[in-house]
Amino acid sequence: MIIILAALALAHWLIGQGVARSLADYLNNSGLTAIQVLLIANVIMFFLGMFLEVISVILIFVPLLVLTLDT
Repeated sequence: MIIILAALALAHWLIGQGVARSLADYLNNSGLTAIQVLLIANVIMFFLGMFLEVISVILIFVPLLVLTLDT
């Protein structure tokens, strides 16, 4: 339960700091296709999954990914 709360707090803090917006700007200016962006997201989630619990990775990464891909 503490891990889930910490993951939610970290995700909320990252979004509040503008990480998602700066990541979206970077990806838009990099010239990557949608498939390449999704492959990079999969590699990042795989890498984080080796060190963190799966639910923590999902709770941290999905809000960032949704806000990034929304723009």
